[in-house]
Formats: sequence, C-alpha cells, structure tokens
Amino acid sequence: MIALKNTVLFPKLVIPLIVQRPKSVGALDYALTTDRLVFFVTQKNTEDNIGTQDLFQTGTIGRIINVF
Repeated sequence: MIALKNTVLFPKLVIPLIVQRPKSVGALDYALTTDRLVFFVTQKNTEDNIGTQDLFQTGTIGRIINVF
C-alpha cells in the first residue's frame, strides 16, 4: 500500500508519482519484484507519520509502468 498526499488515483488514469517515504519505497520495491501491482489510498492530511485513521477507506489498485 502506498498512501498519497493531495492526490486521488482513479482507475485507468496514468500519472507520475514521486515516492519518497521509506515505507512507500519498500512497497514499490516489493511490487516491482512481484506483479507490479500496488494499492494506492489517499491520506486525509499531509503528515508523514500516519495511521489507519488518517487514510480513506477506499483506494485503487494500480500497476507500476516505469520507475526512474
């Protein structure tokens, strides 16, 4: 799972994302070694340290296309 700040990812949408938080980088690395799928969910705030109460309940499964 990768939590997104100020971004909502919809199905069939292609957007560039900057992944910087260590947990998100770990999720990205794992997805790249398996099926390239990640669950993206939007945060309710812009804090770096978040818990489950800070995430919306609905998200989108996305496929990683490229990594730079």
